[in-house]
Amino acid sequence: MFRAVSATLLLACLVLPDPVWAANNWANAFGGTGLEAAWAMDTTADGGSVVAGQTQSFGADAQDGWVVRLSATGEMLWQRMYCGSNSDSIAAIEQTSDWGYIAAGKTASLGQGSYDGWVLKLDPQGSVQWQETYGGSGSDSFADIQGTPDGGFIAAGGTSSFGVTGGDLWVVKLDPFGSVQWQKRYGGTGSDLATSVAPTRDGGYIVAGTTASFGAGSTDGWVLKLKGDGMVDWQKTYGGAKADEFRQVLQTADGGYILAGNTDFHNTGIAYAWVVKLKSTGAIDWQKYYGGELGGNSQRVASLRSIRQLNDGRYVAIGRTYMAANLDGRAADLLLLKLSPSGEILWQKGFGGESEDNGSAVRQTNDGALLVAGNTSSFDVGSGDFWVLRLPATGSSSLDQPTNLTAEFVPSTSVIAVNSTITPQSTSSGHQNAILTPDEPDEAGVTPSLP
Repeated sequence: MFRAVSATLLLACLVLPDPVWAANNWANAFGGTGLEAAWAMDTTADGGSVVAGQTQSFGADAQDGWVVRLSATGEMLWQRMYCGSNSDSIAAIEQTSDWGYIAAGKTASLGQGSYDGWVLKLDPQGSVQWQETYGGSGSDSFADIQGTPDGGFIAAGGTSSFGVTGGDLWVVKLDPFGSVQWQKRYGGTGSDLATSVAPTRDGGYIVAGTTASFGAGSTDGWVLKLKGDGMVDWQKTYGGAKADEFRQVLQTADGGYILAGNTDFHNTGIAYAWVVKLKSTGAIDWQKYYGGELGGNSQRVASLRSIRQLNDGRYVAIGRTYMAANLDGRAADLLLLKLSPSGEILWQKGFGGESEDNGSAVRQTNDGALLVAGNTSSFDVGSGDFWVLRLPATGSSSLDQPTNLTAEFVPSTSVIAVNSTITPQSTSSGHQNAILTPDEPDEAGVTPSLP
């Protein structure tokens, strides 16, 4: 059901006068008086970007899906809120070959269960071309969606509607119009979840997430290499005695895979940023965790949400960093790590103010700059806003803070690749046309605020 909403959008522009801050780099916050959270971002063919997540500022619901389209200079070209009578959110977005967008997440407004997986195909202006929900009587959601070479889409997340466990990793292959070509769940007796999926150059797919069914600890990172029909080429868990997870996986230029996530390598209850490079077979090429000792019991802690391989073969990872003892009085900062092909830190930057700030996605622009999306409570106009930054390739700006992380190899005896043996099971999720209509909140500018 569509609800007309009268709302005001506030745009806080962060003025960055530092000499190294070039004229074509910028940082903007977008939001209203409530809480906004940006979970995904993609660059667009015209040099701009599209950012997606959720908003609590516009409408009467707990949260609604929100998409903001930006120009190359950070101006808002349009925004759309996708809302029903209950909570809805968007976790992934990608520009499609027709200059439109494919987005995925979860909806409690439509479908058969408490939440259903939700996929929206948008035109270049954000209007809905089609949208579908997928799921059963339980809770189902998508964490990622990517276009496939046949013009369709591959979506991954979690389902509790099918099987008898606490939740299974779930992969659904869609045709160009959202109809299911195949869908499979993968899991054991514990809770299992996919956080990332990507097509591979051999016509299959690579999927990463977290498993409590297999491995050495309470949770382990889990990677499945799938054939084009969803059957398993290989699957492995990676982890130690405590909690480990993967948040993103990508195929690298050499045919292997790069993963970013978090590991409790020291078994202290504190997660460290974790990057793992795999060979094409799933064997570990190298892995490192990133943290820092600051004296006494104080530690600089980091966690990662996303990683990209750059045009020069190096990597850039994004997440958040904070002090475990918080001795400097600051909350978390957005973290950027530039890594060598072997995982060494080339540079590291923290971005933020006195409140909570974090990063969700990073992309490289055609001219080599870095486009970053995340969330800010330091420079917002409400409880938290979308935060989008365009940075020079060095990551330098007047907002960056010292992070003092070090890169350490994870001993192979502690975090190893272990074959898992789950057999994929077909699921019978029905999909139905969703009828949410986009709403466009009124726009109102505010005076730029200094960070």
